Amino acid sequence: MTNKPVNEKKQFSPEFDFGFLVEGSTDKNFIDQFLKKFFEHQKIKYNVKRINDGEGKSSFFKDGNIESYLLKIANIQKTFTLILIVDADSELETKRGQPAGFKEVDKKLKEIIKEIKSNDFYQNVKILYYIMPFHDEQHFGQLEDLFVKSLKKDYQKKLDECLKPFQKCLRKQHPKPEIAENKMPKIQMEILLKSFDKNLSKDNLTEWIDYNHESLNNFKKFLKEEVFRIIPNKK
Repeated sequence: MTNKPVNEKKQFSPEFDFGFLVEGSTDKNFIDQFLKKFFEHQKIKYNVKRINDGEGKSSFFKDGNIESYLLKIANIQKTFTLILIVDADSELETKRGQPAGFKEVDKKLKEIIKEIKSNDFYQNVKILYYIMPFHDEQHFGQLEDLFVKSLKKDYQKKLDECLKPFQKCLRKQHPKPEIAENKMPKIQMEILLKSFDKNLSKDNLTEWIDYNHESLNNFKKFLKEEVFRIIPNKK
């Protein structure tokens, strides 16, 4: 290992114990805002970063990208929890070097974590991961699927009354199998937000979702039980 620069601590001095590493700017925006809501009555230090070298799963799984992020922190604070958040996507989107579908993404993440943890330098680093949207084998998709399913009633109504009929119309005009369901949540989310002059990467996306919606239960359970080990107050 090369000697670190003398001024490294000034350049990168994290004051948090939990780091979330996500695929892109939209993911970073949503997760950061979701955690602020999740911890609005608690003081827990965390940080959300997107993967280096561009956006998307190809950058996330590029050799050394995850460890590069981790190394900056581990050089300063050896005890740390890293949480990787990646989209499952659909098996239809499988590309060379870019796993897709829950099983393939799950397998690849386990391989990366095993390799990192084989280095004694990271023995006090805990690495967890969550595969969007619901962290299970039954659902493919991405963050946008979670967003669309947990929309507040007013926005869900607009989606049902406006965008879904539009989608059906397009399919009648251009009936192509490749216009697949796995693409629609992202398109719906983009159109819905743009119609209100909102930006996926900048605006507060959590204003649009029903925070108590059952679609969010898996992710909240993961945060409570596996990441932060929050014990409910006994009444």
